[in-house]
Amino acid sequence: MANPGASVKVVTTLDLSNIQRRLLDNEVAVLNKYRSEVVSFIKGEWDGWVYAGRPASAAFDVSQQAWSSTVGSTANEARLTVTNDARTKGGKLYAGYIHRTGTSALEWEVVWAKADAKYAPKFMQAMLEAIKKNVLAPRNPRTIPGGMGTAATARRGGRSV
Repeated sequence: MANPGASVKVVTTLDLSNIQRRLLDNEVAVLNKYRSEVVSFIKGEWDGWVYAGRPASAAFDVSQQAWSSTVGSTANEARLTVTNDARTKGGKLYAGYIHRTGTSALEWEVVWAKADAKYAPKFMQAMLEAIKKNVLAPRNPRTIPGGMGTAATARRGGRSV
């Protein structure tokens, strides 16, 4: 049986279908930097809660510390997944229900919108620069064993053109 309540899971993707390959190391570094900055920002915004009526011995900032993220890529997309699976003492998920006093807006939606507006344009630009750098980088030609280069042609008695 699933645990009752609501967690937060936000997945954002970058379409890579025009390059048809997984991310290279320097591009993964850009994705990881974005991941780190976004989670730090969210944790910073996920603050200022009033714990009225809560015993002093109770844990504080549980949902703030529960923010985590993962990144991944395929030949068609890069993906950032941000989650918050904070649980009550009884094991119920609750981060998806949190809102500020006086408003019904879910706080994770507010904070995610701010993070996306602040970091997505910078991320897109940095990723584009990293991809351009890799596309424009000189490549070392590869030797194909037994291929038909000039040495192979001469050995087989063929003519080189």
